[in-house]
Amino acid sequence: MEQIEIIKLAIDVTLAFSLGYLCLRLLRNPSPISTSRELQHLEGSLRSLIDEATRSGRALNDQLVRRQTDMERLLSEMSASESRINRTVAAANERRAALETEPARPARGQATEIEHAEYTTPARVPAEPIWAVAPVTHQAPEPPSFRAAPSNERHVEQPTPAAVKPRSAKRQVNIYGEEINEATEPEVIPAAPAPRGLRSQIEKERVYGAESDPKRGIQDIYSAAEEMLKAGESLHKIAAVTNLPAEDLQMLAQVVRREQSVNAASNKARANAPIEVIEEPPAPVRGAPADPRLGVLGSGIKRQVEVL
Repeated sequence: MEQIEIIKLAIDVTLAFSLGYLCLRLLRNPSPISTSRELQHLEGSLRSLIDEATRSGRALNDQLVRRQTDMERLLSEMSASESRINRTVAAANERRAALETEPARPARGQATEIEHAEYTTPARVPAEPIWAVAPVTHQAPEPPSFRAAPSNERHVEQPTPAAVKPRSAKRQVNIYGEEINEATEPEVIPAAPAPRGLRSQIEKERVYGAESDPKRGIQDIYSAAEEMLKAGESLHKIAAVTNLPAEDLQMLAQVVRREQSVNAASNKARANAPIEVIEEPPAPVRGAPADPRLGVLGSGIKRQVEVL
């Protein structure tokens, strides 16, 4: 019994020492609590990063799938286009071979040239043969009324123009082998002659219209208006006679008044200015002397010059 009690006591002491040691260690190092909080924060951030990476992976996967479908569609379109091009090339080759081996046939039932004919030089164009009708000879029977005439008269029948086929000129055709028809000249229908009096009247009016000049008529109207203004007529009367606008008549009246004032001032200055007579000496005559037959004209002449 005593041994059991000693063991219990030893266990109790050991437990006491272990608890004391743990308490001392926790008191000395309080960091495990803070590290557990940091671990929780790191765990949350890692979870969020994992979620974002998952979402990004899904979006990237969707983009890759869409691009893959687009590329497959483009490849299918390219293959379809390539097949169409191959069929077109094959059809063109077959058509070319058929055209090369196709015999000549009339184009649209009229032209005899080959369809889609190539341009050829005049030397390569085959010339159409010339057909001519030889003169036909036959023996005319003896008429009953001419006994003295020879019984067998040889009569030569001249070929008619219609029987002789003229040499046809080269027909003008277009690139499709169709014949080009020549344009006919338009028919001119003469006009019915007019009566003599009306014709002379029209000719007179035409001559007057050709000789009349609109600019000259306007100048004449303005000249007449200027003369009436110089004569002292009123603007209303001049406007009624000449049918000119009032603005033009007012400007013309100002010009006339200014011209009259300038002329009056110049006349007054000329009347008041003294007249000086200047005698110019005769110019020396070089060479032969004056001809005596000229008289006064042969010698120097004095001219009077007025200086204002």
